[in-house]
Amino acid sequence: MLVLHMRGEVARCEVEGSDSGMKRSDVVTWYLEQVADQIESEDELISRKNLIEKLIDRLIYHDQVIIPLKTSNLSRLKGPAEEQVDNDPLLVVHPNYVVD
Repeated sequence: MLVLHMRGEVARCEVEGSDSGMKRSDVVTWYLEQVADQIESEDELISRKNLIEKLIDRLIYHDQVIIPLKTSNLSRLKGPAEEQVDNDPLLVVHPNYVVD
């Protein structure tokens, strides 16, 4: 579900000419909006948020289906804005991944 949505967003962004990819926080927000009708309490919301973040981490680091894009500039020191980018990278689906 996540991969299909991310690929659709990338295609839409390429047509519009904007950045291709989705920020990690946007993917989490999109998922939580999709399951909002199933969430009945704040604890369940937090549980779902933790679950989707772990799922994204698995797709990045274990399955290597999603690629986090980070920008780094070694010529200057990291500031708060750059730390924010590292915590919320732009995510793209690996171009060789085929959905069954």
